Amino acid sequence: MIRGFLRKHRTAGVMLWLLFLVYIAWILKITVFRSDFGTHELFSGEINWSIMHNYALIIGRGYPDIAAFYFFGNIAVFIPFGIFLVVLLDRPFWRTALEGSLFSLAIEAAQFMFGVGFSEVDDLILNVTGVIIGWCLAAFIQKKLEKTLFPEGRAQSAEDTGDNDDTR
Repeated sequence: MIRGFLRKHRTAGVMLWLLFLVYIAWILKITVFRSDFGTHELFSGEINWSIMHNYALIIGRGYPDIAAFYFFGNIAVFIPFGIFLVVLLDRPFWRTALEGSLFSLAIEAAQFMFGVGFSEVDDLILNVTGVIIGWCLAAFIQKKLEKTLFPEGRAQSAEDTGDNDDTR
């Protein structure tokens, strides 16, 4: 439904694609191309394989607010990714989760390769959680819009079938 709207209104579609590209650039800026990018040797990053260990350490040191900021921030930053994949590409759940996993894994690999930040399993899990929440939100809103705009079920129009012959 939303993709059909974007096809009819090309300006809106182009604007959404530009917004998605700006969003991707912003994520890469805050995760990989940070202020310390290029100041470390290649493959000098660290990998943290323990799950939620750093959060427990931060909380144990008396900073639960900082732990919560990083925990929920890792989720929140990736919610738009799931939304964009549904709105722009009409991705099913499994493909959205897979593409979100691959994007997050690429970020973690780049952080390790360029020695910026920490590559953490936690980040991967939380980022994919955000992507899934985004997919669920977009799917829920899309269903609500369909019920509101097409209360008797979606009738196929000539535009949907590609039959635009008005000469009948």
